[in-house]
Amino acid sequence: MTMKMKLSFLKQRLCALIVCLLPFAGGSLQAVLIDIELSELSVTDAINLVARQAKMDLQVEPELETTGQRPDKLPWGPPNLQLKLKQVAADQVLESMAGAYGLVLDKSKGRNFVKLRFATKDELVFKREPRALPDPLKNHQKVPLLFFDDTPVMMVIETLALQSGLNLMPSLELSAGKNPQGVAWEDVLISLKIRNVTSQQALEAVLDASGLTVDWSALGQVGVIYPVGRFTKPTATGAESVPPSKVAKTDFTLAELELEDFVKLIATQLEVNWMVSTAARASVIGADKQPLMQSAISISQKGITPLSALQEVLKSKGLEFRWNPRSEVGVVDLIPTK
Repeated sequence: MTMKMKLSFLKQRLCALIVCLLPFAGGSLQAVLIDIELSELSVTDAINLVARQAKMDLQVEPELETTGQRPDKLPWGPPNLQLKLKQVAADQVLESMAGAYGLVLDKSKGRNFVKLRFATKDELVFKREPRALPDPLKNHQKVPLLFFDDTPVMMVIETLALQSGLNLMPSLELSAGKNPQGVAWEDVLISLKIRNVTSQQALEAVLDASGLTVDWSALGQVGVIYPVGRFTKPTATGAESVPPSKVAKTDFTLAELELEDFVKLIATQLEVNWMVSTAARASVIGADKQPLMQSAISISQKGITPLSALQEVLKSKGLEFRWNPRSEVGVVDLIPTK
């Protein structure tokens, strides 16, 4: 299976909105499941639409409709939403949309009436606490090949989340902010070519390589994606994990080889999947600002394992190879500064 999406596809997407509500017996808010697809719709309009379809009266506080500053000093738009959700309870959609953007819904007892306003610090639904994705379903099959070439990272995450049966939505930080390299999150691109992993494993690797994580908090059906810089998921034992590798030692004599080609060479010998983090991909060196992954490397070592050779070369460039046993994908990333 091959998936290749170009940036031009994102730019050509028309603003679209499809909401399908499937009422169960009773017709209450909690008894409604919802499929939703949003493109370039403001968060207040999106919440108002879902509330109206669920037969709820919504009042939006005036400050939410203007451009200015939130009580927590963050800039406020209101930002636009672009997301897809499948078969989630309508009340969780409303709570998640609000919580992802630091908003809260005041509900009147005995009436289908809610008020949307800025949340205080103690009212935040999502605490921005890193959590591992749920264990994948047993019937999830490994995909022979997953391929994205310079594709917007949020589109990749959306695609893999839908294939994994996970409902995720971006946080305010993603919709209105920039990554540590100063690029708007909607413009961050990622490339990957990995084999024999499930869509959820690929999703975990993309989140890790992009410096993103998911918080489910109290809402078990919908997770919110937010930036953390780097997120290395712990192993079951808490011990550091290394990829399964050949232990046989060999001699390495290489000169003036491009760093990314060297990583590809070693990864082929180790028979492991790998990705370059968005931070490492954006890094440059020298006065001419040459991309770090295109810089030349040389190595002359005898009696060394391929993994040790990889770690040694990467360390000389200020990089590391982090192995994630859950995703079965290694990430070439910057060594964190203390």
